[in-house]
Amino acid sequence: MFEMKLTDLGEGIHEGTVDTLYVGIGDVVSVDQPVIAVQTDKVTADLPSPVAGTIKDIVVSEGDVVSLGEVMVKISNKIQEKETLTTKTIEKATPENQTELPATRLFRLQNVKAAPFTRKLARTYGVAIETVTGTGKNNRITIEDIRRHIEQPTRPEDEVAATTAIEETTVRKSTPARTSIPYKGRRKQIGAKMTQSVKAIPHVTHFERIDVTELLSLKESYSHQSGASLSLSAVFIKAIAISLHDFPIFNSKLDAERGEIVFQDTVNIGMATHAEEGLIVPVVKDVDALSIQEIHNQFKQLTKKAQTNTCELKDLQGGTFTMSNVGPIGGVYATPIINYPETGILSFHKIEDTPVVRDKEIVIRSLLNVSFSFDHRVADGFHAVSFTNRVKELLEQPMHLLVALK
Repeated sequence: MFEMKLTDLGEGIHEGTVDTLYVGIGDVVSVDQPVIAVQTDKVTADLPSPVAGTIKDIVVSEGDVVSLGEVMVKISNKIQEKETLTTKTIEKATPENQTELPATRLFRLQNVKAAPFTRKLARTYGVAIETVTGTGKNNRITIEDIRRHIEQPTRPEDEVAATTAIEETTVRKSTPARTSIPYKGRRKQIGAKMTQSVKAIPHVTHFERIDVTELLSLKESYSHQSGASLSLSAVFIKAIAISLHDFPIFNSKLDAERGEIVFQDTVNIGMATHAEEGLIVPVVKDVDALSIQEIHNQFKQLTKKAQTNTCELKDLQGGTFTMSNVGPIGGVYATPIINYPETGILSFHKIEDTPVVRDKEIVIRSLLNVSFSFDHRVADGFHAVSFTNRVKELLEQPMHLLVALK
């Protein structure tokens, strides 16, 4: 009997939450077939079976928190007769009120990727799950796919069936208004890491305003002449990288146990990104060696992967400094929490046209608010203000940014 345990996922991850069980007791699995999905604060990882065999026992349930080395699934290496296994798979996929299915549908049901609860939801609402398009990882059908299928049927007869099923279910059982949501999975992992950061690091936040009028003009001119888009985030990342070379103390990590401040060899900028399941921080690596356009391309790719929950662990590893750009959704200032064990995080807020005095005259300029949180054990306010001033100089005078490029 092979015991499938939670193995080391890297990056100091010691536990995870069971997100999805892809198999049931009696199912046959092949080598490298996904068996269980485990969610951490960084990524949702599909864990494949190291052996071929039959699922004999499932020790965990969806929503359980598992630690490194904990047994999750037990697999027998003795593969049963194919006919018996096929029968069991069919029995699991067959609704209670249906004893026989056409051969074509049996084939489709056997190839559907969906968790047991998702299958149950489909049966409850009378949805033929094999007709639903999966949007999850590896085309897995999610609960949202079932709900979307119910709410937006593609044929009139489907609409009637779905509406009737929903009405009947509502009559049978009135669902009370939701008064709470589960605190688990990525949300719980984020909470644990943020608590660790606040407890371990004495945070200090410095605020600044940056005049980006010239930068916006340059960006618009570039887009008009080249026909290519260029995000401000890419420019911000490059400005941070140059500033970190001038002030490497903020590209370091404190090793309190060894009594050392360790300077990092490369500049890898993490991008705090909103995703449906919670905050995630993909990393643009070797920023100092990339052009602004290359940073823009990687930024767009990683943001898309983060928002679609398709980031791989390598996309989230190796960060040395974190940037947060919340400007598109608003906000004036904040006190961002450092991505432990890094030393600093710089948050960019919304840009506002503001009347200011220039050469004793009132003019309208585009001002950007920034918030810089740093580890006061590693650096002092003088260093923080100097670092922020360097970022400000590069963004306010784009020519200085171009001259600093290598």
